[in-house]
Amino acid sequence: MVYVRKSYAIGFDFIEIRDLLISWLVISIAFSWRGLGNINLFMELFPIILIVVGTAFIFHELAHKFTAQRFGSIAFYRAWYIGLSLAAFLALIGSGIIFAAPGAVYIQNHTSDLRRNGIISIAGPLTNAVLAFLFLIVFFVAAGIQNSFLTLLGQMGFFVNVFLGAFNMLPIFPLDGSKVIRWSWVAWASLFIPLAILAFFPFIM
Repeated sequence: MVYVRKSYAIGFDFIEIRDLLISWLVISIAFSWRGLGNINLFMELFPIILIVVGTAFIFHELAHKFTAQRFGSIAFYRAWYIGLSLAAFLALIGSGIIFAAPGAVYIQNHTSDLRRNGIISIAGPLTNAVLAFLFLIVFFVAAGIQNSFLTLLGQMGFFVNVFLGAFNMLPIFPLDGSKVIRWSWVAWASLFIPLAILAFFPFIM
């Protein structure tokens, strides 16, 4: 998601790097631990989740940041520690629920230019679509060589990215889709519909 607030500097700073790493770690732990209550299974899943969530989450947020910077804006990521604390708490009590709202990219020099805001907003979900395709390739290659670790990595990477992309493209404020659809119905539908079909495909089979 993309939010707007006054910024401090262009590019990365220590706080941004720290917040990205903390968000990545907490969300990965929450995804790995949710509903398991088994340290051995957690340790088995954690490396895969760390890669999957790390790429899906960090590249999504950085896509917003770099696209905004290409438009001449100052953009930076900040963690939402209330959301991270809630995600950790729900995982630790074994609720099976993931509250995946670790933070957001803040943009300075924000304008009412629908095209610019739409392009910045679609950059994150579009990155997830590309990552989903790459993880799908990993899945098929790994299945062919019968590598169980890479097969699971590819499978989980694909579904995490299509779900994250589809969820963020919902036309509901403040999700990315609400900004994209105001800019272009065609761009929104072209990305949201395929992602939604792929995200919900396992449930309609």
